[in-house]
Amino acid sequence: MRAIANRHRRDVNFEVGDKVLLKLQQYRQHSVAKPLSAKLGRRYYGPFVIVERIGPVAYRLQLPSAARIHDVFHVSLLKKFVEGVVAVPGVALPQEFVGSKPVLKPMELLDRRMALQGGKAIEQVLVSWSTDGTVVSTWEPYDYITRRFPHLLEDKECPIRGGIDTGIQPAIDEVTANNEELLEVEELVEESEEEEEERDKKDRPKRRTRPPVKYGDYTSY
Repeated sequence: MRAIANRHRRDVNFEVGDKVLLKLQQYRQHSVAKPLSAKLGRRYYGPFVIVERIGPVAYRLQLPSAARIHDVFHVSLLKKFVEGVVAVPGVALPQEFVGSKPVLKPMELLDRRMALQGGKAIEQVLVSWSTDGTVVSTWEPYDYITRRFPHLLEDKECPIRGGIDTGIQPAIDEVTANNEELLEVEELVEESEEEEEERDKKDRPKRRTRPPVKYGDYTSY
C-alpha cells in the first residue's frame, strides 16, 4: 500500500537560504457555491527565504514582520522559486487571515437576482472580490452580505447593474401557487377522511351488552 501511495509523491528537500513560493488556500467568509472556483483556489505567495528546517517535512520561512500567520509550513505547501532573466513580481501576503487562509475582501455589488434554494426564493447579489489584483465575482446571499459588509451599500443604492433579476420570478410564483393548491387539497382530504370516519361510527352496529353468566342465578329487583 505504501509503495502505491508513494508513486504519486515526490521527495522534496530544501536548504536554508533557498527561496520558495508559499501555497495558501483563499478564504471567503461565505459562498453559495460549495466548491471553490479555480480563480479562488490555492495561490502562491512570495518568494520567501527558508531560515530553518523543522524536522523532515517542515520549514520556517522569513515572513514580513507584519504578517499575521505562523512562519512554519509543511513541505507540500512550498515550491522552489527559480529566478529567471525577467524578474517575476512577488505576491505579498494579505493583512488578514483565518487560520492559515488569506481573507478575500468584497469590493462592490454588481447585480442582484432571485434564486430558488431549498424550495424557497432567496435574493442573491453578485459580489466582486479582491484577490491580489485579480477580480473574482460570485453570487452570495443578499442578507448575509449586507449584514456582514454594510459598507457596500452605504450611499450607493444603485451601484447594482440591472436591478433584481425577475427572470426566475414566474417559476417562483408557479411553485408558490402549486404549494398553496397542494395545501388546499390536503386540507380537503383531511376533512373528507374525518367526515367518513364519523359516518362509519354512526353506521356501525352497536354491540349488545349481556350480563355475565355467573350472575345468572341472581335476580335483580
